[in-house]
Amino acid sequence: MRLSILIALLLPACAAGSLETISDEPDTGAPTADGGTADTGSATPDATPTDSATTDSGAPSSDTSPATDSGTTPDAPSGALHFERSYGNGTSLMGGWGAGVTLGVLITDSTGKPAVGVPVTWSSRAGDFAYFPGALGGTSLVVATDESGWSTPSINAPNPTVPIVESVMTATLAGGVKRDFYVMTTNNGDSLGPAGQQAFTGPDNPNHAALGPYEVGKTYPGALTFTLVCSNATKCYGLPIANVGVRIALTDGSSGKSDPRLDPPAECVGGEPLSDAKGVVRCDLRIKRKFSGTLRAAVGQFTEFEYGLTTK
Repeated sequence: MRLSILIALLLPACAAGSLETISDEPDTGAPTADGGTADTGSATPDATPTDSATTDSGAPSSDTSPATDSGTTPDAPSGALHFERSYGNGTSLMGGWGAGVTLGVLITDSTGKPAVGVPVTWSSRAGDFAYFPGALGGTSLVVATDESGWSTPSINAPNPTVPIVESVMTATLAGGVKRDFYVMTTNNGDSLGPAGQQAFTGPDNPNHAALGPYEVGKTYPGALTFTLVCSNATKCYGLPIANVGVRIALTDGSSGKSDPRLDPPAECVGGEPLSDAKGVVRCDLRIKRKFSGTLRAAVGQFTEFEYGLTTK
């Protein structure tokens, strides 16, 4: 009897303890599951917007790049783009015989790479004799750089009634950076030489002379000198021609003609120095790199002298 009473008293207490333990497990688990899974779940969605935000911020960044690039080319060409080399300054031609004559500028960017598709505005002074075929009024046109970075318009001039006529043609980049080119046109009647000029070498640099051995990086003052005179027998024979240029060039290897677009191993200081009032042009020769072979000195673009150059 007493035992029955004792069991009856203990059973409710055990049952109560059992229920409390069972209810503790779900209560403890629920926050972990709810809190952890929910928090983790909410963190995962938060991470997705972050990725999405990165994608979004990447998209504008992608949009900004072109805007920056497109802004750099037209807005600051003088800083990013510049004239690397040129040819044609001091061109001498006979009136009406300029077909196929070109001027050229090589445009490179700040890293030294050729700048492709850059618009270069070519113009001449009002009243100048030489002109750009196909240009509006012959005085101005835009010639974009090709895949090599060169802009090369053609030029020509009618036959003048006076012995010699000077023109100045200009290449201009956006931003106002300019390079001028003198073009001297002679009357074509009774001409005794190409382009209405005759060129004579100096006593120390006859045609086919050997130059060097010269040291790379050094400049040799007066290494080449030439005298330019008009070759028109009746209009200006023997008259000195000023502003005719000399340029160092390499041959293209196939035609045997010099190619002004090739980078020569040596150059005259100033690129294309011009003849003075006495018709004398002086080339202070700067050696740029090692070389052993033949190069040309192109005078007025038409008359060429050949030299053997060796370096050390």
